[in-house]
Amino acid sequence: MTRRLVLVALAAAACAAPAAANGGHAGPDPLNVPDVALYDQPALEEAMFADLNAERARHGLHALVLDRELSAIAREYAREMLRDRFIGHVSPHGSTLAGRLRQAGYSFRYAAENLAYSTGDENEAFVHLVASPGHHANMLNPRFTKAGVGGVAASVYATMFVQEFAGD
Repeated sequence: MTRRLVLVALAAAACAAPAAANGGHAGPDPLNVPDVALYDQPALEEAMFADLNAERARHGLHALVLDRELSAIAREYAREMLRDRFIGHVSPHGSTLAGRLRQAGYSFRYAAENLAYSTGDENEAFVHLVASPGHHANMLNPRFTKAGVGGVAASVYATMFVQEFAGD
């Protein structure tokens, strides 16, 4: 099987217009995901959060606080993307990051989201996120104080990672 990694970045305040929040795309990108069972990946989420704070420390930034509510929102969005076979910050149903946070009753002033779909492991997905300027900027944004990570695997085929960032 060939390895595939798809990255999508959002580096805007959560109150941005939906088109801008999707990087100017008209809609989500289709995702070729087999019809298989989906599994939460808490160990991969923990590893990615640790990698995220290690990256911030390398740049002299404060550690982010793990926000379980943001992780639940991230995990649910990862599951939705795999189930509905798309990747993008705006779902086919029109939900946006700001909308998903508000629907969950989550209070924020600043928010951003990173997405990665990978047939490799967590480390490979993280390395690719760091190599992407938009993703890396979200990781190193000093306005963010909290983060959540969601990881959902489509059986043995691939894992969708979602990083949610928030600040007051």
